[in-house]
Amino acid sequence: MIEGRTRMDGALPVNPSGGLVGFGHPTGATGVRMLVDLHQHLTGNAENPVQSSKELALMINMGGNDKTLTALLAKRG
Repeated sequence: MIEGRTRMDGALPVNPSGGLVGFGHPTGATGVRMLVDLHQHLTGNAENPVQSSKELALMINMGGNDKTLTALLAKRG
């Protein structure tokens, strides 16, 4: 982070939509929101697009009881 790698124009942009805090954090819908963000960026439809030629995006979501974990790797189509 110190080197700017996770900024919008960095090598590994993180939370380009502002993250879940900006959208609320409803149990059950959090992972869906994260998946929508991935889809929008990979299809070029995001309001604040990441300028990246990367083909893959990763989403990791922990369930409300912290015992359920979902990891999804999405590929640009």
